[in-house]
Amino acid sequence: MTRHFHRDLERLHVEILGLSAMVEEIIDCAGRALCEGNREACRDLPALDQLVDLHEVQIEAECLKILALHHPVAQDLRWITAVMKINNDLTTHRVVA
Repeated sequence: MTRHFHRDLERLHVEILGLSAMVEEIIDCAGRALCEGNREACRDLPALDQLVDLHEVQIEAECLKILALHHPVAQDLRWITAVMKINNDLTTHRVVA
C-alpha cells in the first residue's frame, strides 16, 4: 500500500484514541459527580460533549474517505470497519451529567 494510505490509517488511529480519551473523561467526571453528589464538578461537560460530537463526524468522514480513495481489503478493511463501529458506540453510549 502507499505511504498516503498508511498515513491516513495512522491519523485515524490517533483520532479514535483521542475520542476514546474524551469519552472516558466524560464518564469519569459524571461518575464522580454521582458518587460525590456534586453536579458543579461537571459544568464543563457540555462543551466537551460538543467536541466529542465534532470528532465523531470527523472520524466517520475520515473512514469514508479512506474507503473511497484507497479501497482497502482484508485486515485494513476490517480495522476501518471496526473503527466506524467503535466511533458510533463511543458517541452513542456516553453519559453526560
